[in-house]
Amino acid sequence: MKLARLYIPKYPNQQVFTLEKRIAAAFNGYTLYSFGVGVWRTPSGELMQEPVYVYDVVIKGEDDKAALEEILLQYKTEAEQQEVLYVYDNQPIFL
Repeated sequence: MKLARLYIPKYPNQQVFTLEKRIAAAFNGYTLYSFGVGVWRTPSGELMQEPVYVYDVVIKGEDDKAALEEILLQYKTEAEQQEVLYVYDNQPIFL
């Protein structure tokens, strides 16, 4: 088993609530680990930041990893995010 750590913008909106429900249903729960601030540079060079939720999800194998990515891609579309970041096996993954 491995942990996946998700970084999701901290907006109390329907997309975040739906994401949490999907993760809880697929993986029998999650840990809302902490709050943080995500910082990134836009293509035009502007430095941006926003508060984020940090979730830990237990991944039991490749099928779980694929299911998590599917859930995150749904969230990305529904929340109109340019990218979604998670870390798996100490490697950052941008979707």
